[in-house]
Amino acid sequence: VKESSTVMVVARVLTLWSGAAVDCVQVDTCPPLLRSSLVGGSPLIARLHHHIYAHWEHPLDGVRHQMRSMFQNLLTLHQHCSDHKSDPTSDPYITQLTQDLLALEWHMKGKYGTLGCLVEHLGAEYLLKLDCGLPSRLLGLMWDQTMAPYASDLLEKLFVSHKTQLCARCRDGDTWIDGWHEVWVRPLLQVLCTARLDQTTYILDYFLPKLLRCNPSSLSHMVQALQEMPTCTE
Repeated sequence: VKESSTVMVVARVLTLWSGAAVDCVQVDTCPPLLRSSLVGGSPLIARLHHHIYAHWEHPLDGVRHQMRSMFQNLLTLHQHCSDHKSDPTSDPYITQLTQDLLALEWHMKGKYGTLGCLVEHLGAEYLLKLDCGLPSRLLGLMWDQTMAPYASDLLEKLFVSHKTQLCARCRDGDTWIDGWHEVWVRPLLQVLCTARLDQTTYILDYFLPKLLRCNPSSLSHMVQALQEMPTCTE
């Protein structure tokens, strides 16, 4: 299918179908044969993933949006049909899917939306465990105006999710904040202090405001960290 309006119709139908499948597997009367055909890695799901990867950079915004929605539905389908419902982070299929997406070239814009779905599905700590250099890697992409909005959106999903996970574990005050600053603020300051001015424009425009909205008190931490830096840093 080449004609854009027809591609949009196909994308919408497949997204509606995957949503209906999600509704179906959530009931106790769902047949086992249907569950086995909708689990991740099955031929049907593999075909749908292939369709997503083939159209996730389509010129039409609507098609790209439908691909993200269908990817989210396929994750939910697998969650309900797999044997790892209680802990999806221990699921070999999910691990392989995440590693495959992380291994793709970062200039592929469709990659960012699907990784964002995985953050919502699994939490930021899971992706950071698989790739601890993810914050620095995404910040390094933000010198490019065409990639900056995609990288900053994914960064925001990651650091918001990470804050939520840390806060849930550290219930006694602000003990979580040092670990969060180490992961998100330290790479930011390193880039701002070492990169050329033209390479930091989009970081200041796209990333920094989102970070400070998430945790306004980080501003005082950043000022203090900059004041304590060696004076040889211009």
